[in-house]
Amino acid sequence: MYTERQILEQLIKDGKDAERKLQELEVTYSVGDRFKNGEKKYLLTCAPMGVALVCLEHGGVYGGKSVNVENIKKITQMEFEDVAHDCASYFIRYWDSRKQVKT
Repeated sequence: MYTERQILEQLIKDGKDAERKLQELEVTYSVGDRFKNGEKKYLLTCAPMGVALVCLEHGGVYGGKSVNVENIKKITQMEFEDVAHDCASYFIRYWDSRKQVKT
């Protein structure tokens, strides 16, 4: 028979494990990731006021402005939507800078 304390401790542990697994499944981006949008290629980079998608062809910032994010090494899908100015579905990541692999 388990004590109430043991049951609560197990529930807390299970909750933390589930949260960690969920975080591992969440798609995130980081500065240095590269994307394609049609024929153009973009680099997710630090900018004066946050992060931005910079075109590798002409150096312009997609949407004309940068966006502040909480963690440049773990940019959430919602933050990336802001960086891509609600056009994230047009950007296909082809280089993951954290994993150092083509995607």
